[in-house]
Parts: sequence; C-alpha cells; structure tokens
Amino acid sequence: MNNKIYFLTTVFIIVNVLLIKAQSTLSFPSQMATWQEGYYLSANQIIPERKVLCGDSTINNKTYSKIFSIIFNNQGLESNRFYEGALRSETDFVFWIPKNESMEILLYDWSLESTQTISLQTITGSQNVLVAKSNEYITTSDGVLRRAIVFKSQGGGVEEVWIEGIGSSSGILSRGVNPNESPDYIPFLNCYRYDSEIIFTHPNPPLICNYIFNENCLSTSIYENENLERSNFFVFPNPFLDEIEIEIRHFDLLEKPILKIFNLQGKEILTTYLQSSKEVISFDEKLKMGIYFLVVSDKSGDVLFRRKMVGGS
Repeated sequence: MNNKIYFLTTVFIIVNVLLIKAQSTLSFPSQMATWQEGYYLSANQIIPERKVLCGDSTINNKTYSKIFSIIFNNQGLESNRFYEGALRSETDFVFWIPKNESMEILLYDWSLESTQTISLQTITGSQNVLVAKSNEYITTSDGVLRRAIVFKSQGGGVEEVWIEGIGSSSGILSRGVNPNESPDYIPFLNCYRYDSEIIFTHPNPPLICNYIFNENCLSTSIYENENLERSNFFVFPNPFLDEIEIEIRHFDLLEKPILKIFNLQGKEILTTYLQSSKEVISFDEKLKMGIYFLVVSDKSGDVLFRRKMVGGS
C-alpha cells in the first residue's frame, strides 16, 4: 500500500511539473499596462518615469504593441507622451523595435535555465552578457503563475530578476544595464499595474505607486515613423555630459532640419539648424543631471525624430 501511495504521489508531482513546464508563455498585454519606474541619478536624487503599452501597430507585416513614456509637469499632470518603440511576443521570446530603428532587438527570453547566458543590447548602447542563476515559478498578486528568472549580479550590484509578462526588475526596457558601467544611471521597476490593479511592487518601493493609466488605446495599424523609410537618426553618447554627436543618414532627403532640446519640465535648452549629416553639439552652460528630449523637425515644423537622453552632471 505504501509503495502504491508513493508511486501515485510521484506520478502526481511529475505530471504537475510537466503541466507547468508546458503552459503557454504569458505575453504582455497590448493596452492598460503601466510600468512606474525610476532612475537613481545620485545618492539623493530619483527621477520617476512611467511607461505604458497603448494600442498596436503593424510593422513589417507583424503586429506590435506600442510603448510610450508619459511625462508630467510640475502640477502632476501629463504634459507629453513620447513613443519609445514597439514589442511583440513569440513563444518564449519578446522582441522590440526601438524608436527610429527598423530592426528587431531581443528583449526577453523566458526559456533561460541556470548557468545559461544571454547577450543583450541595453538602452545605454552597450552589449552586456547576463548569466542566469535560476528559472522558477512564482504567483503574483493577481493569482497568475509566472516564470521568474534570477540573474547573477553584475559587478556586485543587485541581482536582476525577469518576471514573465511583466519584465525586468530594472524596468521593461532597462534590462541588462550594468551599474558599474553607468553609476549615474541605475534604473529600477517601482511597480507594475494592469487594468488599474497592482500586480508587482518593488520590495522597498522608493516611490508611491499612484499612477493609473485609464484611457482607451487605439490600434493604428501603420508604421510608427514614416521617416524611417527615408533616413535614420542616431545620437551618442547616452548618457552624455557636455556635448553630443548627431548622425542623420540620408541627410540630403531632409529640408532644413532643426534640432531642439528640452528638459524634463519642457524648458527649451537649445535650438539649432543642422547643417550636415554628422555634427557635434556642445552646450554653453553646464546641464544638470536629468532626462532630456531631443526633437528634430523640418522647416514646416513637422517632427521627424524624437529621442530621450540622460545627460548632465
């Protein structure tokens, strides 16, 4: 009898493990998803940021969900919305196309097991290698069973964790950033909401999880930036200190492009006409550490490119 019970118990455990392993990968929703994130810019300064998935687009005959950064003014109201890129899920993989680019980048791989590695292009422009420490299942506050991959810390920093359908503990797009590489740009995920419900919260949240995105999202079914068919816009380094280098491929197709740079409060920091495909832009005044927005428009005022940067000191 005992042997029979032991056998049935073993079979039950094996079947449940196989069922868990066989369950479908959880995709990111296409709307009503909100990430409240932040950046440690110094020991005493935290810059909050919100990202949302809002609607879908068809790019290269594939359907993507659009990611936007939501910017607030001093009164706590949304003052602007910047398109960051678009992502899509495919089995265990999540891909995304950043703003002003046309090629997919691997964002997440949920199949990684212990000791396996993954090479990632990060939002700081570097190529970092993460080593998986474990791949296990957790139940989030919405009662959903999700895979969680823990990675070995980079340079003695905090261990990064990926949670299926939510993203990285560093932020949905900020995964893989090495704190030793960019000590003044350390991103974190404060909390994640879906349909107004908090699904994930940082163990010691430095910010109040008070942002709820409750508007309807539209499906556009168009390429987000039609100018990508004509030219590409590159800016580096990111983060920057007192100057940036700009490159616009197929510059000759643009009519008198104008560069404007704004700070997080919407104040215009610099305006200049771009004269060539490659230019170095220097700042006369020292910039404070923070997030800046670069906007390139043509002579008619139509916006051609937008880019978010971290700069100053």
